[in-house]
Amino acid sequence: MRQDRNGAPCRMGNVVQIVPRETVRIDHEPLARLYAALGTQGAEDVIARAVEDIAHRLARIETDHRDLAFDRLERGARMVAAVAAPIGLGDLSRVSAHVAACALRNDAAALGATVARLARLGRRAMTDFGRMRQSGG
Repeated sequence: MRQDRNGAPCRMGNVVQIVPRETVRIDHEPLARLYAALGTQGAEDVIARAVEDIAHRLARIETDHRDLAFDRLERGARMVAAVAAPIGLGDLSRVSAHVAACALRNDAAALGATVARLARLGRRAMTDFGRMRQSGG
């Protein structure tokens, strides 16, 4: 029987599955500025369009990644970064910028990891914004 570095028997049947979870922090300051500048209806319209745009671009980024279309992926990630920040999604904006940088460098290994993180974070952000809109907050 194989042993680990401490001499204990290795049990090949034990498999640990790691499931990353992303927490989305919505920064309320940019949202407050939007509401102050545009009023309730105007701000909600801008946010709804931004969330829809982000969702569409995130799906496109995943497709571009599968297709190895790094140039399109880089442009899409930059657009997500630009749209996410003004609606309080700073983390999504930062990760999108990381994806764009990896695509620009043609760093396939890092790109795979950052696109996966962007997808998780994006799904969570879209869910959280949907709940926020349903609750009227």
